[in-house]
Amino acid sequence: MSDQELERAPASPWFVQFTAFKVDPAWRRLPHPARIDGREVFASVVEEYAPVITTWAYSGIGLKIGVDLLLWRRGVDPKPMQEMTARLLNSGIGCYSEVSYQLFGYTRPSVYTRRPTSQEQAIDLDDRQTYLIVYPFSKTTEWYLMSRDARQGMMNEHMRIGHEYA
Repeated sequence: MSDQELERAPASPWFVQFTAFKVDPAWRRLPHPARIDGREVFASVVEEYAPVITTWAYSGIGLKIGVDLLLWRRGVDPKPMQEMTARLLNSGIGCYSEVSYQLFGYTRPSVYTRRPTSQEQAIDLDDRQTYLIVYPFSKTTEWYLMSRDARQGMMNEHMRIGHEYA
């Protein structure tokens, strides 16, 4: 993305959820047609919520133990995400899955940058890379007790390192 595109891309506030599913090995023993149907039923729930929740799916097979499927979701309201998760767990392959890990948060434009960074803007874009790196980042009470300059310095270092890995 060019600097001009970065300046134009809006940084929106979003509720964001990363839900990791572990699939029961019994799923793999089902007949192939049943697995196809199960994936289609699961996908139809994702499509049903598409007007209010944007979802990207990633395979975790061979990359992280206990994560066969990762859904990255964003929306303006957390309630549909909760409803969608319940529906997914009762639909097709979801009936053979359990949530093995979940991160939930709220993003908004950073107060530590003058203009949105490419990392912040990535959440507003619909194009995705093949791989996704997710790490939790929480600010504690101690964080807010530090001076603004100290926090800014730490964020500058954090962003500098992050920009080394597109």
